Amino acid sequence: MNHIMNQPIIDESSIKQDFYFQSIFQEACNTNLISEQEAKRIQMELVTLMTKQVERYTNDESSSVPVEKAQEILQSICYGIGIQLKKSIDTNDSINQLKKSNLSELYIKGLLDMNSIYGKGKELLENLQHNRIKTENIAYHDTLFVGIPKFFHDYNMEFGAHDNPGFVDYPLCNPVEHRLGIEFIYEYLIRLTEENIFCKRFPAVEMEQLLYCYDKESIHLLVNLYELVITNALGCELTGQIQPTLQMRPEDLIWMMHAFEGATMEQLYQKLFEAYEAVAKKLFIKEETPSWYTMQALKMIAARFAHNLNTGTLEQLFIISKAKVETRKSSYVQGKELSDDELRDIMEELRECYHLSDKLALIKRSVRNLDDLIELLKECFFGEELTAVYDLLNKEELAILHQRAEEEAGYELEAGITEKKEWHLQIVQYLETHPGLA
Repeated sequence: MNHIMNQPIIDESSIKQDFYFQSIFQEACNTNLISEQEAKRIQMELVTLMTKQVERYTNDESSSVPVEKAQEILQSICYGIGIQLKKSIDTNDSINQLKKSNLSELYIKGLLDMNSIYGKGKELLENLQHNRIKTENIAYHDTLFVGIPKFFHDYNMEFGAHDNPGFVDYPLCNPVEHRLGIEFIYEYLIRLTEENIFCKRFPAVEMEQLLYCYDKESIHLLVNLYELVITNALGCELTGQIQPTLQMRPEDLIWMMHAFEGATMEQLYQKLFEAYEAVAKKLFIKEETPSWYTMQALKMIAARFAHNLNTGTLEQLFIISKAKVETRKSSYVQGKELSDDELRDIMEELRECYHLSDKLALIKRSVRNLDDLIELLKECFFGEELTAVYDLLNKEELAILHQRAEEEAGYELEAGITEKKEWHLQIVQYLETHPGLA
């Protein structure tokens, strides 16, 4: 009898993290953990709170809004209440909070929680931008310098807390699921930070080589860099390479086919687990024991490892090092110059581009002369967008661009103009952070 009485009443699988308040309230009503009278009280408080928020939205000019906007405001309120309820010890505690607390109090606390997460998220983003992986992958760069900054600029935690006004094109190894609004972005940034910490332990040139061998057009692909890096790093450790590296040889795959023939997925996972601990120690990663995130990656790699062993296709899992990465040929030094009309048309098109990737694609497709490129840098690219353009250039082009910036700055100084142009400052900073290109 005691066993039956102690069984949980709440169906935990019905509690949705992205609609936490709505689902927990519904489940509590279904199981009579919230009485009919308590449910009516909560519903009335929700209506009162929504009325106040609608008035705030309209600056007290009206108590009504279009149905679609009303639904958005209601969902935003529920999201804020859910944020606060998630701080409870467990599901039963969340229900008790609903029964004992006024919804307005829960909502105000939820807003404070969202504001705190927002601040922490911005710090994570700034750290990621400063310590980003040196890669030309457009989705990675767009997400860090355009999509997520747009989220933080446009996010409205009062009237659209559940929305994502930015965009996240770059895929994670372990995607964020069942999260909305600031919770989604914050969790995404935490996971991307962990991926970056591991990837940045390897030389940028090795990563560039790895990506090139994966696909010559990897700059345009929606590919997770961490997944490629950790897979090859573990493969190199499994084949007995002394120093952590990403460079695998065809004979390594032949050796693994024999060494792990007949191994189960569980056995392969254990081998990968041990390999990760060894790699982490060699890379001086503080937490050598795999985190939850790393363990999820290891499970995914183990499953693919088992499949590719069975099908004799390890080359689909581990990337074989081939010839050296082709250096970018000079495209902008002596190329054909655009006419004034053509240049103006491109400027207009660039200004209408919403995504940085579209801007870069237009530059690659239409610009062949360094003089034209400089004109576009002055008018159409700002902040970290300039860095993305510099990433397209080779050593010779960067040197010429730097020289032109110095000359322009000198002429302007003679003319009494002391304020430096943004593209001048950015090219100097870019070369300082890329000493091999200076």
